[in-house]
Amino acid sequence: MTKKILHIEDDEDICNLVKVLLEEQGYSVITAFNGKEALDKLKGDDIDLVLLDIMLPDMSGWDIYQRMKETFYPAKVAFLSVMPISDNELDNLKEEGISDYIKKPFDNGDLVRRIRNILEIERNILHIEDDEDTRNLVKLLLETRGYRVITASEGGEGLSKLKEDINLVLLDVMLPDMSGWTIFQEIKKNPGNKNLKVVFLSIVPISDEQLMEFRKEGVGDYIMKPFDNIDLIKRVDRIIGAE
Repeated sequence: MTKKILHIEDDEDICNLVKVLLEEQGYSVITAFNGKEALDKLKGDDIDLVLLDIMLPDMSGWDIYQRMKETFYPAKVAFLSVMPISDNELDNLKEEGISDYIKKPFDNGDLVRRIRNILEIERNILHIEDDEDTRNLVKLLLETRGYRVITASEGGEGLSKLKEDINLVLLDVMLPDMSGWTIFQEIKKNPGNKNLKVVFLSIVPISDEQLMEFRKEGVGDYIMKPFDNIDLIKRVDRIIGAE
């Protein structure tokens, strides 16, 4: 299926160049010259990526992104802007859910490569959770964000699904057949899982000291249930979304 990109930029020459470059790669590119036009087009089209300038005639790119978050619009977002930012600012943007920040003037090949990296690399999450409602909610949230979510209701089933190409294991601490910690240890025994990221998503509270110990052992994060939907997405993005 052709990926759709909405490019929001008030400079017509840049719009035309980006459209040519990305349509040559097989993407469908829709353009908008201001924020109002962009928000209108977001209502009517199923967009995969929003590529936006920060400085627009009627509102900032950041304002547009905040509107998208308020309506839980699922498209990925990247800034394409002349405004310089530091590495720390880029890290903060990625924590907010921004996929990339591309500086203008850009190298044509670099732009194409970075857009392809955002849209074409499939990231797979294995979620091991015995509560069906939680499994369904997490699957909906993360697949809307663009991840592929594989589910398992027990530890043994989850471990058997590690044969697939998994980028992140999201697991509960308390499962019917074994603990999440036992699963974590089993994962780490396999040298092939050395770089596999693991995050706990559990109702079991832990202290800051325990969290520090978990991270020393290689746990990527510990998310408490019940969780905030947007916070869950942001934290998953932070762990694997920028690979």
